[in-house]
Amino acid sequence: MTCSHATDWDGQLVSVLVLNWNGERFLGPCLASVVRDACPHVEVVVVDNGSSDASLEIARRFPGVQVVSHGTNLGFSRGYNAAVPEVKGQFLVFLNNDTVVEQGWLVPLIETLRQQPTVGISGSMQLFYGTQIVNSVGGAFTLWTGGMDLGYGQPAASYRGRPYVDAFFASGAAMAIRRELFERLGGFEEYFFAYGEDIDLSWRARLLGYKIRTVLPSVVHHHHSASWGIFSPRKVRMVTRNQLIVNIGCLSTPNVLHSVPAYAVFALLKGAAMAVALRNINYLLATAAALIETGVSARTVWRRRRRIQASRLVPDREALRCEAFALFQSPLGWLRILRAGRQVDRERKVLARP
Repeated sequence: MTCSHATDWDGQLVSVLVLNWNGERFLGPCLASVVRDACPHVEVVVVDNGSSDASLEIARRFPGVQVVSHGTNLGFSRGYNAAVPEVKGQFLVFLNNDTVVEQGWLVPLIETLRQQPTVGISGSMQLFYGTQIVNSVGGAFTLWTGGMDLGYGQPAASYRGRPYVDAFFASGAAMAIRRELFERLGGFEEYFFAYGEDIDLSWRARLLGYKIRTVLPSVVHHHHSASWGIFSPRKVRMVTRNQLIVNIGCLSTPNVLHSVPAYAVFALLKGAAMAVALRNINYLLATAAALIETGVSARTVWRRRRRIQASRLVPDREALRCEAFALFQSPLGWLRILRAGRQVDRERKVLARP
């Protein structure tokens, strides 16, 4: 492994975990970029969820890269949670396999956690791959819409020169956390197979009084699509259900009584809009199914809520206070994402021209 910096973090080890499932298309470039910036005190670990493609062969081409193979697809939360006991780092970095990191991305993430004890989770600025358009500078949250990517569709230049953004949550595509805090929180919520784990983990950290900070000098490029095409009805169902469960678990009782009906109405309206725009009624049906599933799982959902509320240390007015929360006070803020998606698609087409 090469080393582009001399930081040794007083001998503390950093574990970079790259979750993978049949990601042979992306894994090689991702690991090449990470290894280029790694040092002896940084261990790089591919967490493989039972891939049937050439992913494991690709991972083993990189000297020093370790592999934790689960043999089956455990999903995001269980996949990472099961891998953490196998790594040694005092700092844990979770990285999507469909990212390529810029040189120098890791040091700002870790230094933020080392130098600022009130910051519980640090995240990278994410750009859509092949563009200079922001995918995420962390997440925003409102009681109406739930979590949304902050900065989505904006020019990257609009954030250059700023050291950080105080976000509501850090995106799970590129985030760092102290091992001690991760274990104190019980890791990612394993009830969620996929989607919403990053919002949930960040929110539970906020309930303990920690801040979530997107470190803008830490930049990764993300292959995540910018169009509605990636939102299958199955994904819509899972995202809607998980966000509702997160809201119920983390909000105070008065805000739960306000948020749950508001979010349910907004989700149905959004599902109807997608059904019309994409000419597929399954988007609306998936939204309705998510609400029904949450109701059917009421016992599990409320048991989880009791556990979270018993450990919280700060009220909602403090837990919800951040730069990102103030930016989206209306459900109409969600329309920004739709407009931004068109901008990203236009820039990608320009870059694809010979």
